Amino acid sequence: VAVDLNCRLRVAQATGLPAEAIAVVHNAVDLARFPLRAAPAAAAPTRALVFSNQAVRGGYLDDIVEACAARGITVDVIGDGVGATTFEPEAELGRYDVVFAKARCALEALASGCAVVLADRAGIGALVSADNVAELRDWNFGFRCLQSPLTAAAIEQRLGLVDLPRSFELAERLRP
Repeated sequence: VAVDLNCRLRVAQATGLPAEAIAVVHNAVDLARFPLRAAPAAAAPTRALVFSNQAVRGGYLDDIVEACAARGITVDVIGDGVGATTFEPEAELGRYDVVFAKARCALEALASGCAVVLADRAGIGALVSADNVAELRDWNFGFRCLQSPLTAAAIEQRLGLVDLPRSFELAERLRP
């Protein structure tokens, strides 16, 4: 059993098993712990969160802050890199419109009803949408999804695609 296609490939290489013999069981989110935020009142984001232990000043965080500032979006960070950890991210996520994250952090933000841009120090991926969520989930919203350099221009491009009501609808659809 593997959590995504990347892990399945590693297990196949390490064991010699054919990839088809290795089941993929996606990570899950405790939906009772991560409630759906209130429906957004506007289509454009005003608050962003960088949800990563890799975010540090002087790194990709600066590009996110720059791009968000150009659109009047405030940015907060949860993560070790800035000394802002939390044991209760579920209490924080609902306060944000858009979240920059990867892997489990992205999945938790998505389940909470936030727009999610896949991003981390390795690079930037897509804005998660109804069109790409299944494929991105197969890769656990992880490093294989971060194929482009993370720049302020790339962040601005993703922010231009954010539609908060659609992100909220996606979360509603993904929750049973």
